[in-house]
Amino acid sequence: MANTFYTFASAASTRMPIESGLDIIISHFEPPYFPRRISTHTTRGEQILVYSREETLARFRQSNLIDCRISTYPYPVPVSYEGVNMQPPNFFLSDIDRKDFKTNKSFNEAMQQTLQNFRDKLHGGSPSVLWSGGGLHFLQPLDADIVLEMVDIFAKFREPSRRLMQYAEMLVTDTIVYE
Repeated sequence: MANTFYTFASAASTRMPIESGLDIIISHFEPPYFPRRISTHTTRGEQILVYSREETLARFRQSNLIDCRISTYPYPVPVSYEGVNMQPPNFFLSDIDRKDFKTNKSFNEAMQQTLQNFRDKLHGGSPSVLWSGGGLHFLQPLDADIVLEMVDIFAKFREPSRRLMQYAEMLVTDTIVYE
């Protein structure tokens, strides 16, 4: 499964201090919280390893809070001897972008529908919702301890955990395209 990164808002677009935003994100992770990969505008998107909350905040500030991302998965990602990602899909991130809607009303309706979809389609899901500067991020920890890549009926598929997360995002944001 590829890394999932949470994108922080730029300083100009958020009313929440960056420390609080980072703490909200970290509160969704399972320990250990660090080391973890981040990327920023300063790193030109390259992933670097940080070892603490304080180091993360320093790197984000160094980048003026521009293009700051933190991986939802710990480092190193558990990998088996066969190269299979051993991280269960236990954190779900979905987003909707404001630019995809003509009006604030339609954007707000999409937000409400997405929240309803979390409740209905994910059996009581209740994500944290954060403004990213250009849209909303929905953060939902999942109670998952099964690595789909290690289950016989899924092992024949390419990246089944990643594909499950992609499907779940389409499910909650009503963007499923049936062919």
